[in-house]
Amino acid sequence: MKLKEISERTGVLVSTCLNIIREAKRRAEISGNPDLCATENLEPKPNALKGSQQYITPQEKEYLVAITLSDGDHCRMTYAEPAVEGKNKELFFDS
Repeated sequence: MKLKEISERTGVLVSTCLNIIREAKRRAEISGNPDLCATENLEPKPNALKGSQQYITPQEKEYLVAITLSDGDHCRMTYAEPAVEGKNKELFFDS
């Protein structure tokens, strides 16, 4: 079955299908189980949230939301600017 057909049948983006298959192949090599549909080869990563890896901690996320909503200047910043400002001022949590 072609990737486009899998995408159409499942309603999942082609790029997501490709990533799932690629990850299943990688895990199959590690586990030794050649069945790409085996549960061990398809289980989500433990740190995944809706299929996405989290790059910031919950504390950093709370800080970014708070600083973004703190005033008009921060509210108009791009997504990256509060993070850069926070790291430059060492406002992120040390724990």
